[in-house]
Amino acid sequence: MIIAIYSARVLLQTLGVNNYGLYNLVGGVVSIFSSMKGIFAASVQRFLNYEKGKANVEKENEIFNMSIYIHLGISLFFLIIVEILGLWYIYNKMVLPAGALGDALFVFHCSVLAFSVSIITVPYDAVVIANEKMKFYAWVSIAESVLKLAAIFLLLYLPYNKIRVYALLILVIAVAMRYVSVVYTKKFPECKRKRVWNKKTVKELTTFAGWNFFGCMAFSLVEEGANLILNIFGGVAVNAVRAIAYQVKSAVSQLSTNVVTASQPLLFQEAATASKETFWSHAFIQTKAVYYFVIITTTPIFVYAPQLLSLWLDEVPDNSISFVRVVLIYLLIMTFQKPLDIGFKAYNKMVKYQIIDSSVILLSLPAIYLVLNWGLPLYWAFIVLSIVRLIDYAILFILAEKTIGLNIKNFFLQVFSSICYSTILSVAVGYFFYKWLNYPQWYTILILVVIMVFILLVLFYLFTFSKKEKDLISKIVFSKIFKSKK
Repeated sequence: MIIAIYSARVLLQTLGVNNYGLYNLVGGVVSIFSSMKGIFAASVQRFLNYEKGKANVEKENEIFNMSIYIHLGISLFFLIIVEILGLWYIYNKMVLPAGALGDALFVFHCSVLAFSVSIITVPYDAVVIANEKMKFYAWVSIAESVLKLAAIFLLLYLPYNKIRVYALLILVIAVAMRYVSVVYTKKFPECKRKRVWNKKTVKELTTFAGWNFFGCMAFSLVEEGANLILNIFGGVAVNAVRAIAYQVKSAVSQLSTNVVTASQPLLFQEAATASKETFWSHAFIQTKAVYYFVIITTTPIFVYAPQLLSLWLDEVPDNSISFVRVVLIYLLIMTFQKPLDIGFKAYNKMVKYQIIDSSVILLSLPAIYLVLNWGLPLYWAFIVLSIVRLIDYAILFILAEKTIGLNIKNFFLQVFSSICYSTILSVAVGYFFYKWLNYPQWYTILILVVIMVFILLVLFYLFTFSKKEKDLISKIVFSKIFKSKK
């Protein structure tokens, strides 16, 4: 997270505002679709963990080999469709600075190739997560961040076109990281390559992956489509501002994403072996943990956005503060999707879920266009996204109760009430710091951020955690203390 935030600062300085906005507009395919790669991995992981719950290694191997064929097909489909549609949009609709067309096309092709490689290697990433090899997962993530930062510094010493060189280096890094995952997973028994063809397995995997892909495409169309609409009304300068806000969003959401990644294998196995009551009980704990991580991290950023952005960036572009704040609110609302998404995937009830979810969120795009066309500030794009998401969740909760056994009453008693308490506490603490402890000095702000996080942790522990959760946390903390003393 720290490397990602620092990298954005150096990249903005190196490329300049216009090229930085251009890269994030065109090369946004990589950042937007990189989240899709994780969702694809979750699709394969769901079937692997479901069979792990039954201790069926032969079936796991069959699923792994089938998934490779499927993702080769998805990669080819993605390559053709995105190249056709993307080139049409760049040539006909995208608002670019004079003479930037060649750079935009080069960045676009590199971005598409990078993601195509990522799709092909999704089954290998899924195996790592399914086997809960989080140490390897962590080291690869760190290595990728360090290499991307090194690529940015390398730009300072290369006399060539910087935006093209950076796009090419990101492509090379993506290929290298995927190769490392392929080599590492060869040791797992389910990764033994063999020719296998089972029509039933193919149908299950393709149906699941197809509907998951449909949902991922809708999400990506909304995210990237909103960016393109912003480009129409504000040019690449507003894309740079949006990119800054999304760097903050990405850094914060990485913490919550890792909570989900670490807990998914257990939940998918429980779908095969445990009762729905047990499954949803653990899914509720995951939801609260994700929300706590996000709100504890976002509250000090929201309060001290001007100072933190000034510390992070030499020159803060106009509208950056308002963009960061509304994007953080949008991120908080997005956490409600986690239990629903895992529940529908775990019980393989994808069709109605993806049709409803995709149909509702796609309404965001015409709504954003209308709102901005009325002359409202550009950051209203994310207010619209937030409102549409809330409407979407209301519909999906009803669907989940009817199809996969979610008890809405239990959700409100066990999860929503705790989330409301934590939100009220965060707003109260944030307002106090904003009103009475707001200083211009960066070192004072950093100290206050640490103090605020500590206060929120204590308040959450005292007022929002259940007795069972407090006992579990105390047990974990004390076991770590005693272990370190030994």
